[in-house]
Amino acid sequence: MQHTTDMGQLIISDLENIKKAALSDSDAVDSAAALEEWRVKYLGRKGSVPVLLRQVKEVPAADRAAVGAAANLLRQELTAEYYLVKGRQAQLVANKPQPSPHPRPLPEKGEGNHSAAGLLDAKLPANSGHLHPLTQTIRSLQAIMTGIGYSLVEGPLLEDTEHDFDNLNIGVEHPARAESDTFYVNGSIYPDNRRVMRTSTSSVQVRAVVELGLTPPFKIFSPGRVFRHENVDARHNHTFYQMEALSVGSNVTVADFKGVIETLFSEFFGTVVEARLRPHYFPFTEPSFEPDIRCIFCRDGCGMCKHTGWIEIGGAGMIHPQVLRNMNIDPAMYQGFAFGFGVERMAMLKHGIDDVRLFLGNDLRFLRQF
Repeated sequence: MQHTTDMGQLIISDLENIKKAALSDSDAVDSAAALEEWRVKYLGRKGSVPVLLRQVKEVPAADRAAVGAAANLLRQELTAEYYLVKGRQAQLVANKPQPSPHPRPLPEKGEGNHSAAGLLDAKLPANSGHLHPLTQTIRSLQAIMTGIGYSLVEGPLLEDTEHDFDNLNIGVEHPARAESDTFYVNGSIYPDNRRVMRTSTSSVQVRAVVELGLTPPFKIFSPGRVFRHENVDARHNHTFYQMEALSVGSNVTVADFKGVIETLFSEFFGTVVEARLRPHYFPFTEPSFEPDIRCIFCRDGCGMCKHTGWIEIGGAGMIHPQVLRNMNIDPAMYQGFAFGFGVERMAMLKHGIDDVRLFLGNDLRFLRQF
């Protein structure tokens, strides 16, 4: 049996006390507001568990692994408790009879669709539904983006290779253009039939700017469904959602981009988010980078951030001069940044979901939690 120092024993004892208090308090949660207060108290950035997790680095090295494991286990248990209570509340709401705006008398036995056979009577009020979690996520992101001055634009799902690849500086030799990566509508990659299911919302960039006649300065964003020839597993799907955004002007800088994503994700996750940029390569941006955000679950490393303290959120960079030319914008006068990320990934992080397939699975047990 591993022995811990006094400090390690004290933190483990504190964790046990927090668990008892949290589970006791969860029994008294009777509303969505009370549940959110419970989450903030125990799992929020300044909540009891994250505060203790931040103390793990002060524990002697010999005890750090045991104390860290105990703290992470408690966080996982309380996260599970949160979703259990949330699902229970959603089930109660779903099962609660909803009043009809135009009440009708119940039919007599044998009358209407609710006959003696017990069939559905379309005249009776039905339980109201609610928005899909992805729709909720997209609307939340839309509200934040419009709030900081971005305009929504859209493009077609069935796209041509000019907008999906050529205008984004993705050459014919790029592996993304192979049939193993992209859904060609008729299986052809030749110029006489160049139609694909769009592979990213980046395809909206040049199309929207040219078709709408946008001139700098402008800020636009586009959420929507995209398609990739992926092997489906817990982290990948052939159909998913992205959100693309770009800002173009005479004085747009990387610092502006960093401020935008820190604002966007701080608002979305409901906590102050710190971002960092790592060098990368994308054909449509130069320089290119991958932005990470400081883990919203810990400070020193956990399962969600793979014990790095950072979570990758997408791809970004300063718009390539050739892409600006494709927008009929002079790169000698204007510059800008573009970034994109997966909507499902944001929803998974926010709600602690570990399987992307759940979003398109139509399992009511999952959907009723939101």
